[in-house]
Amino acid sequence: MSFIIRALGAGFSNMKYFADACSAGERIMEVMIRVPKIDLDNMEGEILDNVRVEVEFRQVKFSYPSWPESIISEDFCLQIPAGKSVALVGGSGSGKSTVIALLQIFYELLGEEILLDGIVIDKLQLKWLRSQIGFRQRKCYEGRGC
Repeated sequence: MSFIIRALGAGFSNMKYFADACSAGERIMEVMIRVPKIDLDNMEGEILDNVRVEVEFRQVKFSYPSWPESIISEDFCLQIPAGKSVALVGGSGSGKSTVIALLQIFYELLGEEILLDGIVIDKLQLKWLRSQIGFRQRKCYEGRGC
């Protein structure tokens, strides 16, 4: 009898961990079954014949789909004139890659818009838009330069 009581006691002492695991599993399933609004196979949308490549981020508001309650960027504005090269520079986790991912419509915006040559990028054909963007990531290391 005491063996059964000890076994139950040991099992109950781990109940918190089982509850935490179940809660985490539910959250993982929510993320996995979420259907994104961005349709990669959608061939609708405008294709520009002549691209000047003027980019504008207008008061962009954004949060990652897996953490919708945490606003990552709010009222982000950036204008890149046509014909200019731009370097996004900052520390790790400062949002450089996120800016590029937003331009390529890998994420949905929560507010305002991003424009390419004055046209909201959501109106452009996704595959065409992504084919127009060149991106080179460069890592610099202290003491070794870039």
